[in-house]
Amino acid sequence: MTKVFFVDRDLGRRILPGALERAGFAVEVRALVESQARMLILVGNHAPAGELAANLINTMPKIEKLLDELQPPAVVRVYRPTPRELVFEGKPGSVQPKALGERE
Repeated sequence: MTKVFFVDRDLGRRILPGALERAGFAVEVRALVESQARMLILVGNHAPAGELAANLINTMPKIEKLLDELQPPAVVRVYRPTPRELVFEGKPGSVQPKALGERE
């Protein structure tokens, strides 16, 4: 069975996926669609891991509500609160559905 890899755009849209494909690996968005996965993208702009984790926990009620409303496959962006609303004060971030294949 051939493994299919989903490559995040943070790893590049052409060079890394192209190199994997030339090496014989399957790299396609279809893998995400066929798996019926629900994927979260943590938008952090190089935020420390502790801050990303705190935001994910604080925002989980919003995330769960949105995922309940979306049919899989689903990709959801999880944003941090504004700088005025510090993550460690327990303020949730925002969530936004992302269309499959949408460019960042």
